[in-house]
Amino acid sequence: MRTPLCNKRVDPGGSAGSFRAGGTFVVNNEYWYNIEINSDFRVDEFPVSMEGCGQTKSCVTLSRTRTKCDKASRCDLTVTYSLSADNRTLEVTMGGVASMAGRYLAIGFTNDSESLKGASIFACTRTEKLAEVRHFTLADEKSMPMETNRVLENTLFEQDGERVWCRFQTPVRVAGFDLSVPLYQVYFWGQANLTSGQIEISPPYKTSKEPIQVGVPQESRLTSASSRESAPVLAVLLSGLLAAILLRPLSQ
Repeated sequence: MRTPLCNKRVDPGGSAGSFRAGGTFVVNNEYWYNIEINSDFRVDEFPVSMEGCGQTKSCVTLSRTRTKCDKASRCDLTVTYSLSADNRTLEVTMGGVASMAGRYLAIGFTNDSESLKGASIFACTRTEKLAEVRHFTLADEKSMPMETNRVLENTLFEQDGERVWCRFQTPVRVAGFDLSVPLYQVYFWGQANLTSGQIEISPPYKTSKEPIQVGVPQESRLTSASSRESAPVLAVLLSGLLAAILLRPLSQ
């Protein structure tokens, strides 16, 4: 005969949780009182939890083709971020569809949503075995991203089928750039060089409609029917030329 009392606790904020069981047992008329068993076990980090979005952290979900994207596992890109208690560190988790090595997902911050001048870009790239995160700066949308040695700490990566996930922490303020001020957010996806890690920036990509302050928790769901999406330069030129032709007054 035994009379077990058991409780379980999982810490959703860490990479490991704990299991604790306690009880009083009777074995062959021998009593065992207040027996406790403690054990650590792994808790899945990804897909990232969407609990607390808009309250304790900011969340962005993006779908390039769907009009609805309500779960991280159904979105092309998911980004969550929050500030540390002292507002000095930004923790970012991002992931989404990157079906083969060399594909990347990225979030950029800039005060110029048109030219992307001075954009600060964090890229999560799928590798042969797992993934990696790198930081780049961009002079403008026509230039090549330049990799920096920006601090990226407490990194964590995972592959999940055709999806990839990256988590990291980075200082909010570094020389020449302050993530605490309202900035446009730009969401990229594309190809990276597996050898050098260099990413290629090319349209289309999506940009937030307004500047966003990372210290203010919010929830954004960007779909094919929302946000601004860039277009290839050639398409813009052609559309402008067509408009000029259509608006030209007819000769008398």
